[in-house]
Amino acid sequence: MTLARLGRLTSLLAAPMLVALPSMGEASPGLDAGGPDQIALASDGMRCGSRLVGIGDSKSEVVVKCGRAAYEDERYEERRDRDGRRYVVRVDDWTYNLGKGTFLRHLTFENGSLRYIRAGAPVE
Repeated sequence: MTLARLGRLTSLLAAPMLVALPSMGEASPGLDAGGPDQIALASDGMRCGSRLVGIGDSKSEVVVKCGRAAYEDERYEERRDRDGRRYVVRVDDWTYNLGKGTFLRHLTFENGSLRYIRAGAPVE
């Protein structure tokens, strides 16, 4: 592999990745970017007025900073650790509508701790 090609590959890996989440479902790889169901990974934080919510915050910290979400859903997922042992994780998905001219924010908590913040569709 040439250095130029390696440089392009490195810059592609560092760029934000678009993933599709049709109707709040699981990610669907291989869809073209740009459609209304495209979701871009947000930065590691979300601003609620003058307060900042970040990865690792608890659900109660997010509620204090941002209020209740417009939509909340919970589920339990079974996973396996490196040794193949099964364990259960509680996953909470919250959606915030921050107002006209912004983007919906989709927050995912695992066992009460914020793991992902994604920007969704624009709010008109």
